[in-house]
Amino acid sequence: MSEKKTIESNAVKILRAATWAAETAARATLDQLEAAGSKYVVHESDILGKKGRVVGEMLDLCGGAYLQIPGTTSFIRELKKVGKLEVQTYSGDFWSIWKSVYKGYQLSIRFPLQGRQEMSIQIAAMNAALRVLRENGINATMKSYVD
Repeated sequence: MSEKKTIESNAVKILRAATWAAETAARATLDQLEAAGSKYVVHESDILGKKGRVVGEMLDLCGGAYLQIPGTTSFIRELKKVGKLEVQTYSGDFWSIWKSVYKGYQLSIRFPLQGRQEMSIQIAAMNAALRVLRENGINATMKSYVD
């Protein structure tokens, strides 16, 4: 087996484990949110901000999360070698990784509940993926934001 295939297999194995962990954590968090019920009521508003009729409810704040990996790690070097870096397409891979605007590389792990808008689901998923990366010696951090 070539060195390129071995490296790809190791990187893909880690990313697959991170994806599974993210999905498991996301589902558990969604179950908790649904059991607790809605936290917020959404109202129509006019241009002056006056509350109008209720148009919906939200389980949590709207937001997201992603992972940040320094560009000098061996994991990034391995992904470069196998041509899996700076892939922002959804061409069958279960992650996207690209050069971050700020520092290093941004990693977005895709999982079935990723389309949910609840911030706590996104944070739980990325924290679970982060644990997998760190267990495999990958120095990463999690970033979150409110929409």
